Order: sequence, then structure tokens, then C-alpha cells
Amino acid sequence: MTTKTVLSTALVAAFVASIGFMPAMAASPLPYLTLVSSIITPSPQSVTIVTGAPVASGIPNDYGYGVISGNGVLAITTHAGVLDSVAQNGAASNPVFHTHLVTLKSAADCTFKAVNTASLNQVGDLKISGNTIQVTNIDSSVGTLIGPTVSFTLAVGSGGDVCVNPVSHIP
Repeated sequence: MTTKTVLSTALVAAFVASIGFMPAMAASPLPYLTLVSSIITPSPQSVTIVTGAPVASGIPNDYGYGVISGNGVLAITTHAGVLDSVAQNGAASNPVFHTHLVTLKSAADCTFKAVNTASLNQVGDLKISGNTIQVTNIDSSVGTLIGPTVSFTLAVGSGGDVCVNPVSHIP
């Protein structure tokens, strides 16, 4: 195994284990963060996520959905104020949904985890219709999607880290 594979596997295992130790999550008071179902298709690799309410009903809040993969997390997110995707058309204030490959880290100023790295380019073709999210043509850099699927909010911690706060999950 390469060092990258060992580190990626360790990251995913730690994330999955920490989700397993979280208390059972009730339905979110924000229905667009309540996960109803998640279907991962292996070949060609894609994911379809269904939520409890239209996904865009939460805009302009900072939130998203993630699926654990062999190389980190396939994140589908929106956040105003940070320009980190070409999907935002050059405007940091544009809270359009986009995808990233994200790795996470522990951070003293975050209750759960913080963003360690995030790809600058989209890592899949994203389509959102009402309460259904679909990502197809997922880039090979993401690795194999293994789940679980999570919904989360984002917040900036006191030390400047972008904190990921899980809300709901489907194994």
C-alpha cells in the first residue's frame, strides 16, 4: 500500500467510527438537512440523495451533504463568502451548490472535525431538483464511494478552521 492509501484509509475509518459514536440523530429541525435515502451506484459511479425538503430552501446558509469515499469525502455544498469553486462564477457571495473532494482533520476550535483540504475543481456533475441531489461522472480522484452519507452545517471556528457539524446520516 502507498502512504496515500494508508492515510486515506485511516481518515475514512476515523470519520466513519466517529459518526458511529455520535448519538442517534433525530430528524433535523431544518428539513432540507434530513436525509431520507442515499443510493450509491458503483459503475459508473454516482450517488443520489433524497432529503426531507427542497435542498435549496436553506440558501444562503452554509451547509451541505457528503458521502465518505476511499480518498476523503465527496462534498456537495453551498456557502456564501468563500470563493473556492468555478461554479460560483467569480463571486464569493454566490451561494451556488458545487462539489469538492474534502479531507478532514481534528481541530481544537471545532466540535466535530474541520476541513483539512478541499479540491478547487468540481469532482462530479451535480444536478439538484427539489429534494433530490444527483452526482454523476464522479472524478476518479474521489475514490470509491463507501458511505455513510451525511448532511452537515459549516461554521468558522474561533481559530479560523472551517468546522463541519454533522446533522443527519444514513449508513
